Amino acid sequence: MSAKTSTHFNKELARRRLRLMQFTMHFGLLIILPCINSLQFTNPCEKSLQIKDASDFTKLTDYLNYSVDYKVDPCEDFYQFSCGNFIANTKDTLLNWEEMSLFKKMSDLYKREQREALNSKEQSKSEAITHARKLYHRCIRAEEEWNSTGVSGIDYVMGKIEKFGIFPMLSEEPFDEAQFNAEFDFTWLLAYFNQDLTVLDVIVPDIIRDFKIDIGLFWKISFVPRKTLLSYLGKDFTRKLQMNFTEFLLRL
Repeated sequence: MSAKTSTHFNKELARRRLRLMQFTMHFGLLIILPCINSLQFTNPCEKSLQIKDASDFTKLTDYLNYSVDYKVDPCEDFYQFSCGNFIANTKDTLLNWEEMSLFKKMSDLYKREQREALNSKEQSKSEAITHARKLYHRCIRAEEEWNSTGVSGIDYVMGKIEKFGIFPMLSEEPFDEAQFNAEFDFTWLLAYFNQDLTVLDVIVPDIIRDFKIDIGLFWKISFVPRKTLLSYLGKDFTRKLQMNFTEFLLRL
C-alpha cells in the first residue's frame, strides 16, 4: 500500500469515526433527555407559584391533569405517563378528535357565553350589544314564540318583506315595473347588498341609469347583476338604501 493510499484510508476512517460519534451523541441525547427532565432538581423558586390560579393557564393545566398520569415514570413508559389519565377518563365509545380537542371545548365555551350575553337583560353602554340583543330576540328567539302560537316564522318574515315592496323570487310573481318604488323597495336593497354576486341572477336586478342624469330617474332595468352597481347609485340614494335596510332589520 502506497503512502498516498494509506493517507486517504486514514482520513476516510477518521471521518467515519467522527460521523459515528455524532450519531451516537445525537440519539443518546434523545433517549436520556426525558429521564433528565423527570429528575427532581432543587428549585430555587417557591413551589407555590399558583400557576393553576392564573386565568391564562387554568384551561391548559386542567387539560394536562386530565391527560397526564404523574404516577408513572416517563423513562419506563412514556406513553402511559402522557396519556394514562386521558385513557382512563375517556369513555369506551370512540369519539372524534374534534369532540375532544381543546379548540372544540373553547369554541363551545365561547358560544355558551355568547348566548348568555344575548339573553341577558342587563343594560349595556355598547350600542353593538344592544342591537345584537334586539336582533337575536326578534329573529331567533321569536321563532319559539311563533311556533307556540301556531304561526310559522317564515310567514311572519314574508309579511314584513311584502310591506317593503316587490320581491319576485319569494312571492313568485312577475316583476311589475309600474309598481316599482325606488325609494323603498326590498329588491333594490338586495341589489345594493349583493355586490359580491352571492345571490342568484334571477333574484337581484342590475340597475342601469340612463344618461339623463339631470332628471335623476332610473329608466332601464335588466336582471343581470354587475359588480359596478355602486357606480349607478348616487350618494343620497345609497344612504337612503342603508337607512331603509337597517330599519327593515329592526322592525322584524
